[in-house]
Amino acid sequence: MMELKGIKKSYRKNPVLNGVDMILHDGECVGVVGANGVGKSTLLKIAVGALKADEGTIYLDGAPATPGLLGEKIGYIPQENPLFEELTVKDNLELWYKGDCDRIRRELQDGILLRFGVNEFYKKKVKKLSGGMKKRLSLCCSLAAKPDILVMDEPGAALDLSAKSMILDTIKEFTNVGKSVMITSHEIPELMICDRVYGMKNGMITQLKREINSDYLQQWIEG
Repeated sequence: MMELKGIKKSYRKNPVLNGVDMILHDGECVGVVGANGVGKSTLLKIAVGALKADEGTIYLDGAPATPGLLGEKIGYIPQENPLFEELTVKDNLELWYKGDCDRIRRELQDGILLRFGVNEFYKKKVKKLSGGMKKRLSLCCSLAAKPDILVMDEPGAALDLSAKSMILDTIKEFTNVGKSVMITSHEIPELMICDRVYGMKNGMITQLKREINSDYLQQWIEG
């Protein structure tokens, strides 16, 4: 279980997060929705230890978490490309899989790398890939360390319908084995499979009503 308590963050004295509280239980998917620029990505970066909050604490299983522990427990897919553009897909995978070439080979033949079609562009340089290919590769890299929590910032962006469906299946499979997922999204299908959805506005976060529908979510997406 992960809990965020009293998270505050400002940029040049401009408040972005103003005392955010939220909780992520084992085996559930939680979504965060809101208009562009409300602080969703900032919140996720703080949650994974990539950005320091001005105030507040992150707890894992009831104990305060260090950035190092967050890095061990959480797989993170940011909006921006986390890959090394000048390296090949193969080289990037070897970094994320810590040189375990046998495991990479197995997953290319019968695993997540095959499922997301990474085998089709395995030898290409990352800079030659489309946005969708990079997103698929980023997801596979984030799962390389077998994390307990998966945090994804707009996972379905730039993907075709087939890959969007794979994202949904991955979320379901992840939570079905007791692991947890946190996403920000503008994709209604992704938000509809969440166990709980939080709306962000004016630096604050609100748990949305349990009976959500696409029209209700669209109001929060548009701000």
